[in-house]
Amino acid sequence: MQPGPTRIAAAALCCWPLASFASPFEVPDVDPEEYLELKTTFERESSGDEREWDAPQFELTFPLAEDLELSLETGYAIIEEDGESHSGLSDSEVSAKWRFHDRGTTLTLQPAFTFDTGHTDDEGDAFSLGLLAAHSFGPLELSGRIGVEEDETFGSILFLFTVSEDLRLGAALAGDHDEGLHLRGNLGVKWELSENIEIQALIGRTIENEVGPPATRAKLVIVYEFR
Repeated sequence: MQPGPTRIAAAALCCWPLASFASPFEVPDVDPEEYLELKTTFERESSGDEREWDAPQFELTFPLAEDLELSLETGYAIIEEDGESHSGLSDSEVSAKWRFHDRGTTLTLQPAFTFDTGHTDDEGDAFSLGLLAAHSFGPLELSGRIGVEEDETFGSILFLFTVSEDLRLGAALAGDHDEGLHLRGNLGVKWELSENIEIQALIGRTIENEVGPPATRAKLVIVYEFR
């Protein structure tokens, strides 16, 4: 039986006091979701004199088929820059995952449309296309993503280690290039509290940035699966 709007709203409210992929990393999970899933994300990023909060961001993922999912994402953002503060609805995104190969190495395509619904920036609409790949070596999973968004290219690689049935630790290296290279490292954790709830967390720091000051970020994600 599919959950109704009341159950979805209740799950969102449960996540609210606990301040975007079921992954905190810039490498999304390569496998499409099997169940309806709600993610609530709280994220803070600091770069030079600019501070940005996503507080909160909501993502709802619908399984459409065994190898296909559709996700809708939007939320609230606050940006502080040059002594001024701007807040409001953030940009909205519609994305999909299509797993087209699952023998040994898993391969997945991830197209995404970003719509300029935000009140805090003027980035405009955008389309991106990413290719995800993952391969497991016992308790270690190696995964990566490469892709393009408008004039920007991006890529990332993730080492995810399974400590126990409920706990996984990860280290990632990610970068993008538009007018220059921005390279960063991330450390994170995925902790499954129950059959339905998982907590994810991440901290990250710029390694090299040719187009601006270094950035630091912290993220907390609450994932609820409607099993």
